[in-house]
Amino acid sequence: MCKRQMVREADMNSEGDSDEAVRVAPLTIREQTFGMCIVAELYRIVHDRRMYLVLLIPVALASAVIAGTVKFMVKEGMSPDLATSAQYSVSVGAFLMAVTLGVGLLSTVSREMNDGTVVTTIQFIPNRLRMLAGRCLGTVIACSAVTLLWLLGVTLIVLGSLHPSPGLGPNLVAILLCATLATALAVLMMVLIATAVPNGAFALAILFVLNLVLPLGLAALNQVSSGSLTSVTTPISYALPGTLLLQAMDPPNASVATLVGSFAGLVMWSALLFVLAYVRIHKVGANAGG
Repeated sequence: MCKRQMVREADMNSEGDSDEAVRVAPLTIREQTFGMCIVAELYRIVHDRRMYLVLLIPVALASAVIAGTVKFMVKEGMSPDLATSAQYSVSVGAFLMAVTLGVGLLSTVSREMNDGTVVTTIQFIPNRLRMLAGRCLGTVIACSAVTLLWLLGVTLIVLGSLHPSPGLGPNLVAILLCATLATALAVLMMVLIATAVPNGAFALAILFVLNLVLPLGLAALNQVSSGSLTSVTTPISYALPGTLLLQAMDPPNASVATLVGSFAGLVMWSALLFVLAYVRIHKVGANAGG
């Protein structure tokens, strides 16, 4: 009995020693560099099963749209040849890819903003500007890589399935490059919108107004005014993100000035949204005591 008591006291002393050791050596967190923030976001995306759905559903949907659009245009005689139909269909598919990819990310990021995930991230990365930029860039890299690989596969399939025609190859390469860059900017804007606004429903409402309600309203206003307000409605319409995205993804039918203006407009929208998103991140961190 005495022996058992001695063993018990020895165990209690060892536990006390270990507790004291923990108090003597407090936990220290290394400062997160910008590169580490990007890698951490990429690691999170790779290990998040929901992100696989966000990335793969747009690929499947856009591929089906390309095949269906080519078949419809050829059947209805809407295009002079199959090559032109395929070229137009790739642009439409890339636009749909960007939109569906962005909507999926919007839902995911909004949920993270509201379930406390971002608060935890801020505690580990107190530099909020670095944290926001790293999260955005990591997401953009992942989505751009998927888009580029998908467009590359579509381009190779189209070129391998059709008889070579003048300009088809260069046009498809131009679509591939411009669509990948435009998708990267679209993804960036979606992530920033989801970060800046309180909830996903509000973010979707903003997108709905900017890309559907406002363009239709401007078109209706132009019709009612018999074209007298064209000088006002046209610049506003061309400055909307949806219009800029469409123009940026159709290089064969756009001039160099139009492409440059479209990408410049998307960059300006991204810069504005980044400021708004940073304000929200700063506010969330301040409320959490970070």
